[in-house]
Amino acid sequence: DADARTVGLVASMWVHEQSMAWVASTFSVVAAIQVAQAHRQVSMLAPLLRGEPAVSGHPDTGSRSEPDEMLAVLDAVIAMGQGPSMWAGTEMTEALQQVQRFPVVGLATGDGSGIALELPYRQTTTLIQLGTTEPHPSLGNGLLVRCSLPGDAGPGPDWAAQKNHQELTELTRAHFLGSWVGSASFPTFVAFYPNLLARTGIGSLNIVLSTINRAMWVASRGRTGE
Repeated sequence: DADARTVGLVASMWVHEQSMAWVASTFSVVAAIQVAQAHRQVSMLAPLLRGEPAVSGHPDTGSRSEPDEMLAVLDAVIAMGQGPSMWAGTEMTEALQQVQRFPVVGLATGDGSGIALELPYRQTTTLIQLGTTEPHPSLGNGLLVRCSLPGDAGPGPDWAAQKNHQELTELTRAHFLGSWVGSASFPTFVAFYPNLLARTGIGSLNIVLSTINRAMWVASRGRTGE
């Protein structure tokens, strides 16, 4: 947030009556992971950004003398990440079969290890990729999701921050559990779902549908938001 001169971690999910149970389960774990991640990263990020940690106490009880047990959730995430990806296999192939029936999808291929599909983006296409073979550098195995836009490479971090802000203020119907990256080979939304989230009920198909909604939202307004 350039105006407030702050850097923060943000997550959001869309929910309706039929998805209430698994969204509540998934989002509670996401929130816990995000809090734990903030605590672990702040000592590294603050000096890099020439800033100060945004520390505050509870309005009634003040600061804690001992860390909350919730902050240990990353240890569980890392431990589960040492095993094979829990997103690979039948669930991935079944998601692929469902996606191949969607009229909006121009091409969808894959197997139990991942899916790649293309959607219309004006005169060209957006590429969506789900893969289970690229582990997170600190969280281990899981599901890596990319939504890559066509066009010139590297619009930069200001573009990515703007696109993140737009996602959080507009009707996208896409879960915001990652971030736009403006310095990749192509402008890309990147999200990583650790193995622990596979137990919350979100499912590969739900992730694909959310990413398709994101691609359609971007296509409707263009890369620069016009």
